[in-house]
Amino acid sequence: ATNQAALGNKVDKNRLVYDVKDYGAVGDGVADDTAAIQSASNVAGNGATVFFPKGSYKITATITVPHAQTWRGATFYMDNLPHSSRIVSTVVGATLVMQAAMVENMRLEGPGDAVVNSIGIQSGASSMTIHNVSLYGFETGIRLSNIWYGYLDRVHTTTCAVGISVNYCYNLTI
Repeated sequence: ATNQAALGNKVDKNRLVYDVKDYGAVGDGVADDTAAIQSASNVAGNGATVFFPKGSYKITATITVPHAQTWRGATFYMDNLPHSSRIVSTVVGATLVMQAAMVENMRLEGPGDAVVNSIGIQSGASSMTIHNVSLYGFETGIRLSNIWYGYLDRVHTTTCAVGISVNYCYNLTI
């Protein structure tokens, strides 16, 4: 076994993948996975990847994601239930707050489009990439502001009062 302390700075943390289930997430749609997901995201830190195996992850509070982190689901087909990675949110406010980040191969389900201020993904500075993501049942699916580079590809919103809200962004490809 390799001694982690002996490796010191030789490990590139940005190349590591952190599985939310290793931090206590259950992914059954019933158990509250908020603390486990926030823990995995915090431990992973800036620039790393957080992986969501297939399952339904219940979120009851806003998750703040470190800078330049990637969140990756299990399958390219984000709506292929039960094989997809789903986040089921009961949050009033933003479910995910991300800066210079990437979300891909995920399905986010909100508390309902009539729930005022429910937001699937919110990013307020820097850059953002959203790829192969479906958003259902939020007042606003995606809220982008002050994005200097953004890329949205294969993004699907339904039963959202506003699919994508854009404010003061440039170099944005949708």
